[in-house]
Amino acid sequence: MKSTHVYKAFLIGTPDRQLGLRTGAITLDDTSAPHVSARIDLSIPDATLLGLLDPRDRKRIRIEATATFAFGTQTRTFNLGIRDRRVSHRAAVASLTLASDEALLEDWAPLSDNVAPYSYQASVRALVNYVLGRVLPGTTLAAGGPDVPFRAVIGSTNLVRNPRARDNLTDWSSGNSVSRITSGGPAGRPTYVNVMASAASSLLVIYSADGVALQAGKRYRLSVDQNADAGTMLGFDGLVADANGNVILDLPETPRAASGGWDRNSMTFTAPANATKMFLRSFTTQSVAAGRSLNTTGWRVSEVTDDFTDTDYFDAHYATTAEYSYGYNGAVSVRTPLIDRASDVLTWRAGVSALEFLRSIVQSLGMRLVCDEARVFTLRDGSYVAAGSLTIRHAVNLYDGTDAVSREDTEYFDAAVVRYRWRDTAGNQQERVDSFALTGSPSQVRVIERNAPYPGPGFAEYAVRRAQTRGRQITATTAADWNARAEQPSEFTLLGAPVQLGMASRVEFDLDTDQMTVTSRTTDTVVGAIDLLPDVVINALPDVTINNL
Repeated sequence: MKSTHVYKAFLIGTPDRQLGLRTGAITLDDTSAPHVSARIDLSIPDATLLGLLDPRDRKRIRIEATATFAFGTQTRTFNLGIRDRRVSHRAAVASLTLASDEALLEDWAPLSDNVAPYSYQASVRALVNYVLGRVLPGTTLAAGGPDVPFRAVIGSTNLVRNPRARDNLTDWSSGNSVSRITSGGPAGRPTYVNVMASAASSLLVIYSADGVALQAGKRYRLSVDQNADAGTMLGFDGLVADANGNVILDLPETPRAASGGWDRNSMTFTAPANATKMFLRSFTTQSVAAGRSLNTTGWRVSEVTDDFTDTDYFDAHYATTAEYSYGYNGAVSVRTPLIDRASDVLTWRAGVSALEFLRSIVQSLGMRLVCDEARVFTLRDGSYVAAGSLTIRHAVNLYDGTDAVSREDTEYFDAAVVRYRWRDTAGNQQERVDSFALTGSPSQVRVIERNAPYPGPGFAEYAVRRAQTRGRQITATTAADWNARAEQPSEFTLLGAPVQLGMASRVEFDLDTDQMTVTSRTTDTVVGAIDLLPDVVINALPDVTINNL
């Protein structure tokens, strides 16, 4: 098929400046990040323009490809960042290495530990968007795509026995009339304690005259939900006492202006020497008229170890969920994780790149984070298929091809052991293993080492299933088709071999020869198989015919 190909390269700026493109190659690869990479050679530009081609300034290059065929014209544009610039003055050539924006995620890391990702546990897409926004402000995932929760599944204990008076008023008292209200409280804890002023006075609610047991030297988080009549100032605090009941720490009051709605307030403190217990108080900070009320619920006192957020209030009455089971352990409420996952997996550690932080999380969910040549980020799972298809046939459009089947290729395996090693937030060395095999007697096991907190099981299975179509690999060279993409359905007909169907894994465009080389993981397909029939033929077949094919 005759065609004419024209390539142009521009330094993106104000204005864009065209470069003297001489040669190059562009690669799309579904096994690597960055997903898109390129190398181009330029005629050395003038000194000013050469000085602008500086990867340290995050400069970008736009490559435009236009191909004219008998049936029409194809165009494609690649917007890539400069990663490396090398100048050969003798050859008068400036060589650039380019990449898609995953490379920018690899560049950026926080300077101190960041626990903000815990706020995005309900959605892996929200978590990814948070990280993208930190590195590339304004950047988010393209609409659509898979989404599931990714929770840190932190085991914890609430030292408060009756946090919201669900069944009774045990432990609750006040100088005024105390009542238990069974509806109208905040989401997840509608039952609450109500105290109403019988005359003009301040209001005080005390939780447990016996106090809540503490241990000296440990850090705790104290929190509560509060609500009151409009105009009433609210506050809460705790009094830490020794074994004789002497107050040795009066926690500062934590007030907030009443807004007519429920608010959750919290504070963190370290129990001082000799501390044995604390007393909890919720109160108004001003005198209120008769009939005014103070509502409180959701008391929580917990040790602060791996617990980075106050949004996960619980008591023993919670039903078992996909992540936790709940119950009592003596006089306290206990939450036990059902998912095997490191509790600090959502701590974005100082010095850990954005790409490294996200990689173990999304891969444990069977997903990949990909940025294309248009700077569009997507989350892709095993069901992802790129638009379009490729068909390359001997004596039709095949220039060259190889067909390899190998057990030595490290990309093929039917079992995997993924070993996670990391130092947790307390400084302890941790190690966990995720493994998966297709059969009880695997024939080839791949070992993968990860320096990251354990994200739970999933990546080993994801890796094994992706590897299953890698035992046979077709590499074929043909005329450049600028609609070609990695992860496109592909069909190959080679001389003396059965028809091969698969998915393109790697596409490399050669700007010198106007050709592309496609590497595809394939499977043998017998002649006459339904997979070889065009869609229009399949759609026209009666069900009985399809069932007998």
